[in-house]
Amino acid sequence: MKLSSTSGKLRERCYGGSFILPCLISSFLSIREVKMAEELLEEAEIKKMLRDPALFLKLVLMYVEEEYLERTLDVIVVMNRVKIRVSDCILCAIVKGFSRKRGLNAAAKIYEDLIFQGCEPGQVTYASIQNIYFRLGLYSKAEMIFSEMEAKGFDKCVVAYSSMVAMYGKTGRVGDAMRLVAKMKERGCEPNVWIYNSPLDMHARALNLRQVEKIWKEMK
Repeated sequence: MKLSSTSGKLRERCYGGSFILPCLISSFLSIREVKMAEELLEEAEIKKMLRDPALFLKLVLMYVEEEYLERTLDVIVVMNRVKIRVSDCILCAIVKGFSRKRGLNAAAKIYEDLIFQGCEPGQVTYASIQNIYFRLGLYSKAEMIFSEMEAKGFDKCVVAYSSMVAMYGKTGRVGDAMRLVAKMKERGCEPNVWIYNSPLDMHARALNLRQVEKIWKEMK
């Protein structure tokens, strides 16, 4: 009751600028006052005061933290309605939220639903969903995501390369794994020690000692 009264007085006193409601929403989100933040959000939309993408990111992160995952999808609806682009950070936060709270399958489904709705992933979301597909054993989808990343110029992402090399190693495609490592170097993306682990392990199991030695030298 006190919070409602305070926000009402602030609105009455400060309605001169369009920044007031967004500031109030941000404040209530900071103290996890979900209901008040949502009421103010509706009001801000009616008054055409929603312009800052950072506010929506804060709202999504709060919903994920409080496990109101379905409400993150409502945020996307509002953003589309007020014509604010859904950022890569927001998309990734939703996908990772579903992954942590509901599991990998739920995260993969929500990603595909959001893409169908017109959301455009960036490097962070691509790397996240590629890793999810890899962990689910959906290797063709992981490979497709990697191809999309390359086509869009996101070809210096160590996380994406790491997932692909691990996938090739796990499926016995050591040659493809090493070719990808070489390609990675050509593009100025330095492999880390984890990227070499899969091909190194595969050659060690097959007792291909020359290849093990060769990879070991590359790692140095």
